[in-house]
Amino acid sequence: ISTLCVFVAAAASVSLARAVIADPQLASLDDLGGNRSGDAVGSAVSADGRWVAFTSEDDLTGTPTGGVSQLYVRDRISGRTILASAGAPGVAADAPVDDPVDQRAYAISGDGRHVVFATGAANLVAGDADVEIA
Repeated sequence: ISTLCVFVAAAASVSLARAVIADPQLASLDDLGGNRSGDAVGSAVSADGRWVAFTSEDDLTGTPTGGVSQLYVRDRISGRTILASAGAPGVAADAPVDDPVDQRAYAISGDGRHVVFATGAANLVAGDADVEIA
């Protein structure tokens, strides 16, 4: 049995390790498999361990982030990293996704097909008035 556990390494990169096999795998990589210099924060893993969601201010997919924390999803099998916090035209969120001050969080579904996240971004959904919900 190969169990996956998530941990944040000393360099603040999201990593996966197989508890039984001890096979660590860096998950916070750009779409070409390169490691960026910025921190990756937090993580959420699909039930089968294939998909890893995490936040980073780095541009990991070629979409400019403006230094704003974005939500990414890494497919460990294909090696692709997807910008999940993008609006329909493919523009990155204009406000942080993972904001510890406002306690915004994110999650990924068991099959890795869906993510849910909170953000103050006003550019993700057409007509969003960015009204705070208490």
